[in-house]
Amino acid sequence: MRAIQIALKVGCRNSNCPVDIDTIYIKGERLDGFYKKETVYDYVRDHSRSIQVDLFPNPDLLPALTDTGEKYVVSAKDERSVDYLMRLPRA
Repeated sequence: MRAIQIALKVGCRNSNCPVDIDTIYIKGERLDGFYKKETVYDYVRDHSRSIQVDLFPNPDLLPALTDTGEKYVVSAKDERSVDYLMRLPRA
């Protein structure tokens, strides 16, 4: 499956922080649609390497938690400063 688009929380339109994502559009496995980041977190936690960002080199989505326990996802790291997930088109 691929993450192809993101929608950010209200007031976070220009953010490059994955915590500020509200929903992620997932395509594949006949499950096309926007899903809350917490739902995507639960899915990739239980199904590692199952969703990739739809940008080369197609890094996997990984579960992450804030210090306060907020669930979100990030893409596998590289040397770039902006997460690949945050480079996707925005809704």
